[in-house]
Amino acid sequence: MNYQINSVQCIKFSIVILIGLSISMPSCKNKDASIDVYVAGQIKIKDAFLPAYWKNGKQFILAQREGKVTAITVSGKNVYAVGYLESKPYQIVLWTNGIIRNITDGLESDYAYNIAILGKDVYIVGYKNNNNNEIAAYWKNGIVKYLADSSHNSKAYSIAVSGNNIYIAGYKNSGTKDIATYWKNGTAIALTNGDQDAYGCGIALSGADVYIGGLENKTIKYWKNDDEDVIGKIGNSSCDINCIAANGTDVYMAGFDYSGTHNMAKYWKNKEAAIPLKDNLKGIEASQIAVAGDNVYVTGEDNSGSYLWKNGIPVPPFNATRNIFATALYIVINK
Repeated sequence: MNYQINSVQCIKFSIVILIGLSISMPSCKNKDASIDVYVAGQIKIKDAFLPAYWKNGKQFILAQREGKVTAITVSGKNVYAVGYLESKPYQIVLWTNGIIRNITDGLESDYAYNIAILGKDVYIVGYKNNNNNEIAAYWKNGIVKYLADSSHNSKAYSIAVSGNNIYIAGYKNSGTKDIATYWKNGTAIALTNGDQDAYGCGIALSGADVYIGGLENKTIKYWKNDDEDVIGKIGNSSCDINCIAANGTDVYMAGFDYSGTHNMAKYWKNKEAAIPLKDNLKGIEASQIAVAGDNVYVTGEDNSGSYLWKNGIPVPPFNATRNIFATALYIVINK
């Protein structure tokens, strides 16, 4: 038996999902469990950036051509990684236990941000490029389903799957501003009024509650069942894809504040003061977050390389190793 947690929530998987999710628990504390930590992205070898992932620090290169893993998840004994190969334009690909499958034809610049597994179904979210218009979309078992029309740009960043419900976070452009949006089973729900640019970057489920982490007017915030709470410094904070995790009634967000001269990676628990990350050099931006019991994992990167923190302490080899650029995060708790 195992519990699986990705960077968006804390859940128990008897049927599994992801950077997206499935059956949530009020708590996933298990002091007797071992934890597998998956981090994914790319590694620079000579002058090439190759798609790769790491399990507990052990490296797996997925292709001998340039590309990147943008999200990773685990279901049972299977490891799923989604990303792209740098054909021009980019082509979305899926690796299942290292075996590659093309999701898009490579004729347009499509992009995948997240992946979820539920039973035998594979869900990938991102956007589909249509005549230079970016349209929020998801792929179920390789079949594309659009979440918006092509009148204005939109993107889907994060997905959570529970039972028969599919939750997706992202944004839709109104023609003047980007509006933070989430979709439940394809129906769009606006989280902001369009006065300022805003984005739904991550999604987490805990019990019957839906949490959307995001950004509005350079301020980190989250929405619980549509109700808004501000987390970061108003006008001086930001976050990335899959920036939120929920564990019972506790909400965690990763991101960064701007000090006036540089960015500083941080994470927040509920609405408490930001929690510092050690060896946090100037310019580092925290990306994704996952919670396993009392342990909090955060990834981040700068122009030099990537970081993984466990309870604020850097974990090698993800401590600014200059040839590793990996921020996709997924946690499995083995019992």
